[in-house]
Order: sequence, then C-alpha cells, then structure tokens
Amino acid sequence: MKKFNLLALFLSASFLVYLTGCQEEGVQPSTEDAVGSGSAVITVGNGNEFFLPGNTTWTFGNTYLLDGLVRVPSGVTLTIEPGVIVKGLSGVAGSIPGTLLVERGGIIDADGTAAQPIIFTSAEPVGSRAPGDWGGLVILGNSWVNVAAGVNGAPADHVGAIEGLPAGFTPGLYGSGSSNQFVNQDDNSGTLRWIRIEYAGNVLTEGNETNGLTLGGVGRGTTVEHIWVSYGADDGIEWFGGWVRSKYLICTNNTDDDFDSDQGNNSLVQFGIIQKNPLISVAGSGGARAFESNGDEDDVAPGTANLTSNPTYSNITVIGPAGPFPPYCTGVNPDFDHGVAVRDLSRLDIFNSAIGGFPGDQFFLENPQTWGGRSTAKNNQVVRPFITGSRISSVGAPFVASKWSNVAIAANGCAGSSQDVATFLGLRGAAWRTPELNGQPQPDFVPPASSVLLSGADFSDLLLQPPYFDVVTFRGGINRDAGGPGSAAAWGLSSAWYEYTPQDNPY
Repeated sequence: MKKFNLLALFLSASFLVYLTGCQEEGVQPSTEDAVGSGSAVITVGNGNEFFLPGNTTWTFGNTYLLDGLVRVPSGVTLTIEPGVIVKGLSGVAGSIPGTLLVERGGIIDADGTAAQPIIFTSAEPVGSRAPGDWGGLVILGNSWVNVAAGVNGAPADHVGAIEGLPAGFTPGLYGSGSSNQFVNQDDNSGTLRWIRIEYAGNVLTEGNETNGLTLGGVGRGTTVEHIWVSYGADDGIEWFGGWVRSKYLICTNNTDDDFDSDQGNNSLVQFGIIQKNPLISVAGSGGARAFESNGDEDDVAPGTANLTSNPTYSNITVIGPAGPFPPYCTGVNPDFDHGVAVRDLSRLDIFNSAIGGFPGDQFFLENPQTWGGRSTAKNNQVVRPFITGSRISSVGAPFVASKWSNVAIAANGCAGSSQDVATFLGLRGAAWRTPELNGQPQPDFVPPASSVLLSGADFSDLLLQPPYFDVVTFRGGINRDAGGPGSAAAWGLSSAWYEYTPQDNPY
C-alpha cells in the first residue's frame, strides 16, 4: 500500500509538471474545490497579459480561472467544451480583471448546448457577486468598421483599438483597414452558442470599458446564438462595426445599455429579450437604455459619414424599468431615459417588437430633422408608461410616415386598471419580476393567450428578407407555441441554460 501511494504521488507530480510546463506560461492547476467529482480548477493567465501559446482545449469537468487578460492570438483556436465553467478573477486596483480576448485571426469554438451551457461568471462566492467582478468576453475580427485614425487609439482608418485595455497593454485591434464596407464581410471568429455571461464589465474610465460581450469588427461567418448577459457593469452586448448576425439574445439586470452599436455596425438580430431592472443602473451613464446606436461624425473615417451604424432588429421584447406595479409605474430612477436611442449620424431599423416602460422617449432620435428618414420602425407595439413627461417618440415626427407604422399607446394607470403598461404591451405583469424588486425567482416573458403580440408580424420590408430572418406571425421575442422559431422550446426556457438568479448558483 505504501509503495502504491509513493507511485501515485510520483505520477501525480509528473502530471502537474507536464500540465504547467513553466509557471510563466500562465496555466496553473489548483487544489481548490471545483464543480463535479474529479474536476480541477485551472488558472489561466499571469495577472497581467497572457497569450495562449497554441491551440488549446478547455475540457468539461474543469473550471478555468481567468487571471488578468488572456488573449487568443491570430492563428490560434481556443475550444471550450459544453458544460465548462470559466470564472474571471477580480484582480487588484490598477490592474485588469480576468478577461478573455480573441484577437483578429484567432478562433473561439465555444459551442455549448441547452443541457450543457458554457458559463462565464464571477469567481466570487455565492452572495458576494456583483456587476463588474471581471472583464468579460471580447471578440475581435477582420470585418469592416467605420473609425478614423486616432480615435480612441485607432492606428489607421477602419482599424479600431478596442476599449477597456489599460495603458501599456498590447492594443486589441479590429477591422479590415479598407474603406470598402463589404471587405471581409464573411470573416469568421468562431462559434458562441448556448453561453451565459454574468457579472462582467470593466470600466476604466467613462467611455473606456469592456462589456459583457464585446464584438469588434466581427463578420457574419461567426455564429452568435443563445447568448445571455446578466448583471453586467456596463453594456450587455456592444458591437463595434462588423456584420455578425445573431439570434436568441437576452440581456437582464445590466447597469447601462443592452444592445449598443457603434462604428458602422451592420448586424442583424432576431429573437431577443431585454429586461431593465429599476433598481440596477449606473449614475452618469448617459442613460441606461435598451438600444443605443452611435455614429458621431467626428469619429468616422474620411468620406464615409453616410456609412454609420445601421443594425436591424426583429422580434425583440423590451421591458422597461417602469412596470405596472407601484412605485415604479409612476416614476423611476432618472438614470433611465429612452428605450431606443438613435444618436448622432447613426441609424437603426426595428420591426415586429414590443417596447415600453421607459420614462423618457420610447423612441429617441438625436437628429430627427436630418436623419429621421433613414431609420425604420414598423409593426411594433409601443407603450408609454404612466409617468409624467414620458413620450412615445421625440418631439415632432422623427420618422417619415413611410417608415413609422406602429401601435402606439399611452398607459393610463398601474396594475389592476386594465390600462397598465403590461396589458397594453401584451405581457404579463410577471415579466417585470426580479429578485431585487419583489423577491420572485424569475420573470415570465411568455405572453398570455390574450396578448396582442400573438399576431401582426410583417416581413414584407426588404430589410427582413430571408434567408436569415425566420418569417413568423407573432411580434416580440417569444411565442406561446410549443415549437418553431421563437418558441419557448427554441429559447430553451426549460433547459440548464435558463438561469435568472446566478447569485445563488454555487458553480
């Protein structure tokens, strides 16, 4: 027995040497407890900036700790198996927290399943997790971006330097470098599917931050589906340029915007859910919005002022902070303002969606006289909450008549009045549930049988033509039907991926 123990000890030591190589390589096993019998906790990174040296697989049964900025360089593929848990360490003051960054030419193959989602979350224990515990997931590609040299450190026109990296770190570059927006349109950065991202976001300074998921210059050859970003310290998902297409995106309990587009983004998104928590926002954010589209004329490359952000959305359910229940049915934190904000020279097209519950404008165009005819909003159910000063849209007629055809209603009471925001929006009051607000474990986003959202969709607009968009009859992000695109089954609402209260999950 003693001989066996000595042999086992020798083999174990040999395995650890093989696994780590040299400590400066930044991959270190740990004896900490992990999820699952026989699993290991493996630290990746060195607390500063670490480049994966070659193709790497993170295997099911292990938990991986991101220590500082972990980068997947060009020519390297990181494969993350279904069911893997990745935790970001918080770091110390002045350093970058655990962050995973895939560079231009690098590949991430994170293809989870509904039963075995891949989880990116905080390394803090149950009860101690908070927005901003770690940096988030950053994917950079070679697709087109509209940014001028010198803006936020951009080294050349149409090549950006991603936000959120401290001074002295290798810049995270993205974009094609071409003035032709169709160059590298089908660029492929890999697969993100059945993913949860929790408690992420690193705010270095105002306007210089990472998000839950940051996509810079990502092409439409990349797969992004079934992504849930929750309790983020900044935006849920932010696109910088690129053409990536996505389905089944959900953002809940984030402090700032949820879907944020910049630098000539041309993404397509179908089937989404956004829920704003009236108790979670960040002061000075400029407005915690569901959608924001940006296109500052001072940032664009020469000769491309007409090619600013123009994302297209269909079938999105947007639950604003002003729900049907007191006290938030009559007033919310002023850090919230608009539901859809189209800023500067940008555009945004949205169809077949349900949007309501914001104390400012449900639709806001910063330059309505100049750019109102460029954005489209059709077949949406739009509800102004029971709050003084709230409006359907900006002053005047921000959209030209041919591009604005929505059902717009003003709520006239709180819950129980039959004229509250939930009833008019076609949702249950339970869609506004949050653990922080009323102790309920999770909301119910599925519309009731009487909902106005179960019909009325229209896909005749040229912006919505197949093959990418699924032609469905319902509006909003989720349908009551048992099957088909946008159904509860397609969303995986009964699967392991669906986790609304990650604070209590022991991981």
